[in-house]
Amino acid sequence: MFDPSWIDPIIPALVAGFAAFIFGWLWYGVFFTKQWNRLSGMSEEGMKPKASVMIVGLVAFIVKAYIIGHFIIMLPVEWWGAASAAALLFWIGFALTDGIGVVIYQKKSCGLFGLNAVHDLISLQIIAGIVFLMLFS
Repeated sequence: MFDPSWIDPIIPALVAGFAAFIFGWLWYGVFFTKQWNRLSGMSEEGMKPKASVMIVGLVAFIVKAYIIGHFIIMLPVEWWGAASAAALLFWIGFALTDGIGVVIYQKKSCGLFGLNAVHDLISLQIIAGIVFLMLFS
């Protein structure tokens, strides 16, 4: 029987969290800057976050990756496709449902919801893939 108690996903979480953070910077800061500005109502000046905000965002991605790492260990996931499926379920159960609240309660646009939802799905796939590969290869 598989005993996951000896595995700690901290190193994979650091790598995956950093990779997801870089992806987010590319997504919002390079590829979809104008769309995100228009949909969120932010100016270009308002989009330039302080270093402290960036650090908090990075830490949030690392925490997310660490938790996903523990789920991947506990399930146990034995192939990358299962890790990807777990990330998809996390996205549906948490990111997607929370994102809907932004549309309903905060009156944000469906376009912003879609842009954020696709970002969240891809970042969760990045995290799950890196964590799985580093833990089990």
